[in-house]
Amino acid sequence: MTSIAIETRRAPSATSDLLAATGRVLLAAIFVLSGVSKLADPTGTIAYITSAGLPAPSLAYGVAVAVELVGGLLLSRVATDPQRSDAMLRAVKAGLGVAPAARAGQSAHDHNAGESA
Repeated sequence: MTSIAIETRRAPSATSDLLAATGRVLLAAIFVLSGVSKLADPTGTIAYITSAGLPAPSLAYGVAVAVELVGGLLLSRVATDPQRSDAMLRAVKAGLGVAPAARAGQSAHDHNAGESA
């Protein structure tokens, strides 16, 4: 089965850049506020993690706080810089093992086959 990847890029505009930055800042605020709330009540958060049956509740608590605070701050930092945003997205995709989109005129199968050769 052949898949076709269509990539469309619009010229950046001040409005779209402002909306994207606003969205990133608001999303970052969710992460940072969640991390701060976990810092405010560590015993309650660890008790909740324990009640969910997750292993190593103290470690899970530390990881969750670190991810939420650091991730939120990184999101807010890249909010105004599209190049940083693209670099961060590529790094996350690489970390998750997600292959980049196939180029125009090249199927995903051809693109992946070229990587393994």
